[in-house]
Amino acid sequence: MNRFDKRIGITPEKVGDSFKQEVTAVIPFEDRVVVPSVNRGIPFMLGDRTRPIARSMLMLAEAVRQRLIEISSEGVEKVPVSGKK
Repeated sequence: MNRFDKRIGITPEKVGDSFKQEVTAVIPFEDRVVVPSVNRGIPFMLGDRTRPIARSMLMLAEAVRQRLIEISSEGVEKVPVSGKK
């Protein structure tokens, strides 16, 4: 869920319930970080990685990496051992 603002009544839990899918990561709304980054053409991830938006992006990247590992290992299990069809 991107541009999350806790002042708005839409929570990640409500979004997950609506889509019947768990929200893997919540990217907070930090226009004071994102807008200058876009205007300068410099990714905000190159700056302060302790900011909530940067930590959220790193958590999302890790969740994607873990899911790719799961998918990769599932694919290996489906390949026949002998290699014959």
